[in-house]
Amino acid sequence: MNNLKIRAFIGLLIGTLLWGLSYVFSKSLIEAEMNSITIIFFRSLIASICLILFMFFTGNMMKIKKEHMKTMLLLSLFQPSLYFIFELYSMHYNSATLTSLIVSLVPLFIPFALFMTEKIKVMTRTYIAIAMSIAGVSVLLLSGDSAANNLTTSPLGVVLAFGATGCAVMYGIIARKITKHYNALVITSYQNIFGFMFFTPIFLVMERNSFSEIPLNSSTITSLILLGVFCSAIAFMLYLNAIKYLGVLVSTITNNISPIFTVIGAYFIFGDKLFPVQIIGIILTVSSLFVGTLNRNNEQSRDNK
Repeated sequence: MNNLKIRAFIGLLIGTLLWGLSYVFSKSLIEAEMNSITIIFFRSLIASICLILFMFFTGNMMKIKKEHMKTMLLLSLFQPSLYFIFELYSMHYNSATLTSLIVSLVPLFIPFALFMTEKIKVMTRTYIAIAMSIAGVSVLLLSGDSAANNLTTSPLGVVLAFGATGCAVMYGIIARKITKHYNALVITSYQNIFGFMFFTPIFLVMERNSFSEIPLNSSTITSLILLGVFCSAIAFMLYLNAIKYLGVLVSTITNNISPIFTVIGAYFIFGDKLFPVQIIGIILTVSSLFVGTLNRNNEQSRDNK
């Protein structure tokens, strides 16, 4: 790896850490009886304000070219907009564990999407890494307190969870293309702004009557700021930068280690138990990174031709 790729990989690990902790921050807000749509709305609002200010002070204010506007809108539609909707409502019918397991399949579908859209073939080593990653995540999610007994499901919930998975796959494929034209800050800013515009009418329709009952205090405000600034702004920038320099396959495989940080964060913040078998899941998931990043994959070779 050259220096740019090393920095991108380190940044990706930081972004994955932030996304892993996002579940911990969200859990604290849910325990404070804040509705999910409200959380997403304020998270998008804070992220948009933060990113606009950052673009302004760093001299990165720029318009999206007309020929790229459709691509940027599609990117924003898939994530954060539709992805959050599918994930949110999937958990109304499924357990959070089952939804997380289905979403962890994203790296499995990326190779097929790359082949369908750009005829890029993936090496066998990458499939082994994907299998190891999914297996490690499964062990992590199914070995917690009664997690294995908490796989409540319904056909609609499964369809919605796969809808979220599809959105994440399409986001990765589109991001791979748009990062060739704009830096991560600009892309993240526009996707959050468009996402905020998407969620505003939903928030006003669904939460308008209970707006005065939103539990805003020092604790919930802190969690919302952490979600908006670090998990929606910084984490997405780091992920997009990784897609640019490492490729979408390596980025999505690496992103699958986020449950590790969720488990560890819950252990230190909420006192959740850390089971010995979860250590095995952590080792398996981390090992998948070494298998998946030993050499340049076909995707990056194709980009550099």
